[in-house]
Amino acid sequence: MLPLNDGLSFFVSTLLLRGKQFPAPMENPGTMCGLRHFSLRLTLFFVLVATSSSVHAQSWLSDRKRAEGRGIRVGDLELHPGVGVEAGYLTNPFYSDRPKGTAAFRVAPHLFLSTLRGERLEGQNENKPGWVDFTGGLSGSFQHFFQHAVRDAINLELSGDLILGPERPVSLRLTENLRRSALPFSDTNLPPELRDTQRAADYTNYYESAGAQVLFRSAGGLLRGGIGYRFSYAWFDDPGFKFNNNLTHNALLNLGWEFLPKTALFYDATLAHQSFVKLNDTGLRQIALTRLVDNNVLTSRIGINGAITSRIRATVAVGYTAGSYDVGDEPHGLIGTVEGRFTPSPISEVALTFDRGFLPSYQGNYQDRTRIYARTRWLFVGALLIAARGGIEFLNFGYDPVQNAKRDDRRYFADLSGEYRFVDWLAVTAQAGLLVDDTTFVYRIENNSDPAKFTALELWLGVRAFL
Repeated sequence: MLPLNDGLSFFVSTLLLRGKQFPAPMENPGTMCGLRHFSLRLTLFFVLVATSSSVHAQSWLSDRKRAEGRGIRVGDLELHPGVGVEAGYLTNPFYSDRPKGTAAFRVAPHLFLSTLRGERLEGQNENKPGWVDFTGGLSGSFQHFFQHAVRDAINLELSGDLILGPERPVSLRLTENLRRSALPFSDTNLPPELRDTQRAADYTNYYESAGAQVLFRSAGGLLRGGIGYRFSYAWFDDPGFKFNNNLTHNALLNLGWEFLPKTALFYDATLAHQSFVKLNDTGLRQIALTRLVDNNVLTSRIGINGAITSRIRATVAVGYTAGSYDVGDEPHGLIGTVEGRFTPSPISEVALTFDRGFLPSYQGNYQDRTRIYARTRWLFVGALLIAARGGIEFLNFGYDPVQNAKRDDRRYFADLSGEYRFVDWLAVTAQAGLLVDDTTFVYRIENNSDPAKFTALELWLGVRAFL
């Protein structure tokens, strides 16, 4: 399914694809050569953000007590503060075909706020839901890299999810998400003769998304649905990348019918209109016309999600994506998901997933992605949580007018994470993630060539304290 609404997903699509460092823009980017060079490289930035589901994301149990700690009660709210400190090593921070590793240090604080959950609702009338359900908070990370060429990175995220009248026949859901994303890119891949004449590019970007949705449910909860709108805006710090700034309007619809106990049919649809900023600079405008164009994309799916046994669940969905772009190839085709989940116990899970869909992309407007992967998580003796994931994905892009070529990638990914809790508020953590992009595609800029393939491994070890 095409995540048309996620500004990051748009960048993400091609970024990891380009798992490499983009050459830095010139101090005075007046030539098309220089602009094309760094615009091609920018493709990488978001792929990484998009696939941050590898090393940077941890899969914790859905149980809030285990995932966040007991929290601090403040009136009718719960407060969950915490901080993590990690040391690590990255074999390929620039996602280059010529990797150069670096040690790293990371600090990640967070502060989450929510209405009462779990045990704190005991003794209250749980059959009478409150009028407000809220979850939100602030999180971030500071990463220092010991290789001189790698720039430190600061990431921040502010989010909120508010439902007025939860479990009522009609309710209102309001969402807000603001992110600052930075990756450790530098200009180390520039040709030696250019390293002193061009400044390092700053790929720091911001993403704002706000939405409202009217939710409805039948008296018994067998019928559910929602209709809503979401606005998103993505922009860059560096003026040289302003041609990437864009906004998206999304119309959303979802329906569900539980026709059997623990089994439901569902339907969802998204219509998105994405537009890019209008530019006065001739060079930047030419890049925008060949790569970043206004578009409309409709995605629609129907499926079933249900329990086969008390421990086995399955999801099957099929749909279609159709896009209209001002210039270049357009995405049209079937999409679908098949997933099976086995839950031996409430504290363990194994799942296998097949997924096919379309993602926005800097190259050729879109990428056709097919993924097959498995994941699992297990909790041992109530204190040790192990989570793992691995798979393969096939990426096919539309025609790229700048490179005069189409691109096909095969990407392998695997990650493993663990957490051991000494007490209820203190744990030691470990993470490992591997990403391999196997492609014959080569970026060609005048007389220079830059292979897009790369292999990257990340290792992290740390502690986290939380309440």
